[in-house]
Amino acid sequence: EYISSINSLLPDNSTQQISPEDIRTTLTNLVDSVPNFLAGHDVNADNISTPSTRTTRVGNLAIGKLGLINRTSTDNSAFGYYSLGANYTGNENTAIGSHALGCNLDGDHNVGVGFNAVAGNVEGSGNIGIGTNALGVNTTGANNVAIGQSALDANTTASNNTAVGYA
Repeated sequence: EYISSINSLLPDNSTQQISPEDIRTTLTNLVDSVPNFLAGHDVNADNISTPSTRTTRVGNLAIGKLGLINRTSTDNSAFGYYSLGANYTGNENTAIGSHALGCNLDGDHNVGVGFNAVAGNVEGSGNIGIGTNALGVNTTGANNVAIGQSALDANTTASNNTAVGYA
């Protein structure tokens, strides 16, 4: 339908009869048609995709290992360079920021918001790190909450801790 519209509004311009209004109308129709073009299709680009497992990734190398054998990702959201970059089988994680949850392999239900937040996590689950380097070196600790720059940054394996503030 859109192609037919272009052909009628913008015929061969050898007669120079295409007006600025024709161009405006065609561009407006294109913008209005984008949802119709994308309906029922996943968006995939070099650094944006929506894999079929209810996962969303935006950023270079976000959930970057997904294509490797036996890797899975269900209900993960990764926004930022290498966010959830090493994720292997971890599910239901949210990573926002460059390197957020970058080393997560098998941890589930984690949230990392900020540069390097919960970045060292390997197997820990149920962790929340908000702020640059919050829970940055946690590897296996679970159910920790760290809010603030470098909050609980020294924690590697301890569980059930809460910290608010700097370092």
